[in-house]
Amino acid sequence: TDALIAARGTDANGAWGDLPFGGRFASDHVDLALQAPLLRDLAFAHALDLDLGAAWLDDDDIGSQASPRVTLRWAPVQDLAVRAAWMRSMRAPSLLERFDAARISLNAVQDPCFGVNYAPDLRRRCTEGFAGVTPTPVGWDGDGGAYAQLGGGLAEGMHAERATQRSLGLAWTTGGPWSPWVDLGWSRQVIDNPIGAPNPVEVLEGCYI
Repeated sequence: TDALIAARGTDANGAWGDLPFGGRFASDHVDLALQAPLLRDLAFAHALDLDLGAAWLDDDDIGSQASPRVTLRWAPVQDLAVRAAWMRSMRAPSLLERFDAARISLNAVQDPCFGVNYAPDLRRRCTEGFAGVTPTPVGWDGDGGAYAQLGGGLAEGMHAERATQRSLGLAWTTGGPWSPWVDLGWSRQVIDNPIGAPNPVEVLEGCYI
């Protein structure tokens, strides 16, 4: 095995074919932004602004992708403002994700019900049983887990990782150059079609919870 590791046919963790990677690609990026003041100095509308934008990416590997965004800001009075935003973004594969050499490795996979150090929801499902699965006693030590064969490198069906983000905000100040400024914000991001394969342990826990 030592000779095989030295020849980079594998590594100490059992990853086969872990070879140097490299490659070349090109991408073009264009961004457009529009800021439009809609209302000014009216009753309950000291300011109302609309911001629109979009980014466009043309990539050798993933093709053309558009990422729109919109923000609305409303200030009923000078010292108070509310904002809401929505945007659709993307992440292109990294250099490693594009050009990493193909390899196969063995990773340890632990039974989600093994031991006692797991989340309360998972503990309840393990001890009560579900979907025909026999209840697991607390502290069960099982057989210590197993190994799963994983592939890596040279991603098939390469694609962009997409995300949708929504946010709300509230800003308040008492006015004046030395006045305090308070800004409260909330945001939520949902990632679709992530790049890469899920970890086997995450898959198992996702089935149990």
